[in-house]
Amino acid sequence: MAPPGAKAGVMRDRAVVTRGRPLLVGVVLVVVVTTAGTAAGGADAATQPGDAVIEDDGVYFVGQVLFTDVFDADDGVVLRTAEGEFVSDVVPGEDGGVLLRTERFGAGDYRLVADDGTEIAFQVEEQFYTVEADADTVLDGGGGSETRLSLSVESNRAGYRTVVTAAGLSTSQLRSVFDDAGAVTSDVDDDGASEVVLPDGRPERTLSADFRGVPPGQYAITFSVLDTPARSTVPVEVRLFPDGEATLTVEGSPTRIQQASGRQIRGTSTLPDGTRLRIVVENASERPFRVTERAVVQNGVFRTAVDLSDVPVGQRFTITVEQGPVVRDRVEGVVVRRAGVSATATATRETVTVDSAVLPDGGFATVSTVQGERLGVSESLPPGETEGVTVELAEPLPPGDRELVVRLRRDDGDGALDVDDEPYRLQGAPIGRVVSVTVGATPTRTTTTTTVATTRTTSTTTEATTTAGTTTTTSGTAEGAGSSGFGLGVALLGIGVVVALVLALLGAGRDGAASEGDDGEE
Repeated sequence: MAPPGAKAGVMRDRAVVTRGRPLLVGVVLVVVVTTAGTAAGGADAATQPGDAVIEDDGVYFVGQVLFTDVFDADDGVVLRTAEGEFVSDVVPGEDGGVLLRTERFGAGDYRLVADDGTEIAFQVEEQFYTVEADADTVLDGGGGSETRLSLSVESNRAGYRTVVTAAGLSTSQLRSVFDDAGAVTSDVDDDGASEVVLPDGRPERTLSADFRGVPPGQYAITFSVLDTPARSTVPVEVRLFPDGEATLTVEGSPTRIQQASGRQIRGTSTLPDGTRLRIVVENASERPFRVTERAVVQNGVFRTAVDLSDVPVGQRFTITVEQGPVVRDRVEGVVVRRAGVSATATATRETVTVDSAVLPDGGFATVSTVQGERLGVSESLPPGETEGVTVELAEPLPPGDRELVVRLRRDDGDGALDVDDEPYRLQGAPIGRVVSVTVGATPTRTTTTTTVATTRTTSTTTEATTTAGTTTTTSGTAEGAGSSGFGLGVALLGIGVVVALVLALLGAGRDGAASEGDDGEE
């Protein structure tokens, strides 16, 4: 008997059988190999070449390599049909071993006959093999889902092995699917990679296949008998239970999440109410972290809160929505400073200015009274920190000390504050700060009045200026008013000047009284 792994031997095939009739061919090389397999007659498959040992009245299957060592090296051996028709000459090896490749002569009844009268009769059949599933769809991913299929196997053979393959599924996934069916992994084709093998093939058998954890998709599960061409393929569609979509509601790419606890992550979904989802926030860089939270779909939305208070600002990550084994949605994110308002602010009667404000996604700062009456809204602010945020007020503030509330609102993208712009929140509560400001009095405005009086012979200018309730009057005389020689005209002129001066003083007194009355009204 040739040892395992023996070299190729040569035998001269003068004919092979095609559909039971002989066909002459030329010289054909028959490769003698050692192949572990199911051996008929109880021979040791680990030590004999071929798939089965030829025994008298044995039944074998097209595709198998048959072996016998009952002949001597110098025997003349012929392969004939049961009726005696010549099929081919068979040349034993140096150890007397003979290998027959059944695919060369097909199904039928045969005899190996030696010139010394030694004879072995055997039968070769086509292997019949089918696998059928009780359903073509399984559901996975939700509570109470049905992940199992029942597979019915029928064959005309026992003691065979089946290799299971499926495009899109790894060896470990397939092994898990058929674990209840006794699946093992083994490198049966010596290619250096393990295959999933179902041992103990039977004429009738029921296999259980559990597709729990298999990603949704359509798969063709192929069952191939190891030593014959027999095979059967079963189509299986794995669908997520229940059907629907789940999409994260985020702004920007990457989306910005504050460095704080209680950060809200939310989304919309067409899944039925009660569907359970898993939210995974994960980073795989040099400072890895992973946060996993649960969410439940209710009224078309889902939400959960994550704690990123220990994650450095600027750290990038991914947010993944998982339902069972499938990824429903995935977005990129980055950790940013938490929203907040500085503790100090200044105010005039018309404006309030906050030293700084942090709006991770941009938006608006609003100023309100402590009773909740909104007084003003800032211009649209960019994402991040803004210094010197000024809010113009709709109505002037009265002078004095007071407390005001500064709050932060998001921008829904239209650049204007409206009811759709949600407040920034920390642990569910709107972010805001009470600031104390002192509003000063507005300075009193000043007015100036000028009066000019002239005569035909002389010119006198009188100017009255009112500033902050104070009136200042200056007078001047035209050139030549001080010449020598006083006559009656000069005396009258002097009297006129005195009268004008008195009238001017009386007029100034009345103007001053009016100014004081205006200041009092203001």
